[in-house]
Amino acid sequence: MIGKFFKKKLGNFSREQHKKELLPFLQKLRDGDDDDVGMVVAIGTIIRMQITQKNGLLQEVLDSGYSTPPGKLSEILLNLSSLAKGLQKDGRTRDLTGVAVWLHTLRCFAHRDFIDYGRAMWTEMSRGIDYVGSALDGLEELTGNPIPNRQLIIENSKYVPNDLKA
Repeated sequence: MIGKFFKKKLGNFSREQHKKELLPFLQKLRDGDDDDVGMVVAIGTIIRMQITQKNGLLQEVLDSGYSTPPGKLSEILLNLSSLAKGLQKDGRTRDLTGVAVWLHTLRCFAHRDFIDYGRAMWTEMSRGIDYVGSALDGLEELTGNPIPNRQLIIENSKYVPNDLKA
């Protein structure tokens, strides 16, 4: 009885914390112009492709959406959360933004009542798809390095998790 009480309290805290982090991210997307959102989409796509190349679990969970077994969802959420903390600690805000796209997406799968937030987030993200090419130009200029697999990134940027399509 007491264990269930604490588990529920911990779950409610986690849910509220996730919402507290998700809503400002969603608002920044809403406030951003299409070019800004295009940059978020580009960085998010690059991060998803890099993670998927090392381990296919992220893509598997994104494709499964709300039907993902809780253990797999928890595993990838923990991995992404740990990655995000490390990037934040290292001051790698650009990469952190890309990880945040997927962390918030998966949190929407973890909390079924977040579906409207997830759909709103992906509606905003979709605005930036046509601007990924110019965002990659900007990244090349910023870093002084060419972006490898540029066309593949542009093609992959059109991905929207099925359960979060508007």
